[in-house]
Amino acid sequence: MENNKRKFTGNENGPSKKQKTDNNHIITRELWINSGDLNHLFKGNNDIVDYWKVLASDLTQYCKDNPGELNSGLLIMPPLEITRDNIGSTIKDTTNVSKTHKFIKDFMSKNGQLEYIANSEWFKNGEWKIAVDINFYPNRDFQKDSNELVVHKDRYCKNLFVNLIFDNTTRILGTEWTLDDLERDNEWNAILNDVLPKELVSQLENARESMKTIEDKTYGKGYWESSILEPFGYVSFINELIWHSTPAALPRKKFSELDLLELFNEFSSNPKNTDYNKDSFVFLYEAILIAYEVKSDDLSKLNNFQESLKNINSFIVFLVNAKPQENELLIEVIKSIDWGQYKITGLIGQYAKDSNNNNEFPIGKNSKDRRNSLDARQSEIIKVLAEMKDPKTGKLLKRSFIRTWVTLKKV
Repeated sequence: MENNKRKFTGNENGPSKKQKTDNNHIITRELWINSGDLNHLFKGNNDIVDYWKVLASDLTQYCKDNPGELNSGLLIMPPLEITRDNIGSTIKDTTNVSKTHKFIKDFMSKNGQLEYIANSEWFKNGEWKIAVDINFYPNRDFQKDSNELVVHKDRYCKNLFVNLIFDNTTRILGTEWTLDDLERDNEWNAILNDVLPKELVSQLENARESMKTIEDKTYGKGYWESSILEPFGYVSFINELIWHSTPAALPRKKFSELDLLELFNEFSSNPKNTDYNKDSFVFLYEAILIAYEVKSDDLSKLNNFQESLKNINSFIVFLVNAKPQENELLIEVIKSIDWGQYKITGLIGQYAKDSNNNNEFPIGKNSKDRRNSLDARQSEIIKVLAEMKDPKTGKLLKRSFIRTWVTLKKV
């Protein structure tokens, strides 16, 4: 049975008692990521759950009555500002906005984020304040036929915490995620030090170092994880430490040498007169991205090949102009790779570095197994999808939820 709250605890290589006693404001593993439902988070306080039910209903109705205020299907609400002067104050809930602010502040208090902020020196000395950006999705679809993970981080690195709080009356699939234990290059560290307190940057680096020491079997280390959320569920995580994706219900298809050789022959035999709009070409392109990562020494022999992989269109140009010996080298590389460990993830557009968000995802991380692809989980997912259906129409119920970005701003 799925735990009602999944997080890192002392029994799962969590923070020691000494850490908690000596230094309240470190980034404990409980803050890396946790998920569960409001009933358990607030220890059975039904008033909080009822408060969220009414608030979500009121926000949904507001969106129906004011469709012109929606931006790409979401309602952008005024941010909640938290400073050292008002962090302990109670918010008067007289409007939808103030009710939302009160609920978010209570939620952040219960899941430990507010305590971390309040005890951080950069906040206590008044140099930084918090702006919680709040978006409400009134009716977002769930793609039950998807097997792709669109892995990303939310927005810019000033975004410290991400909170997703759902208005689900049945069980639903939660966010898929894995730990980000990769080293940051000097360029990215410089950006972090420019937009975040140095104390916080140091804590993030320490958290990454800690990730490297925990066992692969630890929740979130060796797998792409996903919880099945009970009614009124939530997922919270530190944006800089987690890769995440909207959940996909189907198992990922695995690459195979035979499939790839057939596809490569299909698209390279007559490259000027072929249909590159097929999903199978996206499949081939992602495989070649992986091939370049694991066999870069071999493929770097091809002239400007790395530049050819910048996007799918540049790869098409390469195929159209490829010489026979270049195709032969690619075929040799395809044959030399153990494709069984790699899976399709739908990362097209995420591979090239995004100059605005710096959300490049390392293709090699695809070798991690995915919890939702396991047979036991697939059996449970089928049950959850049945619960998610509207009994009248048989269609999946749309999801409504709040997403918050807890960002830092220099005072």
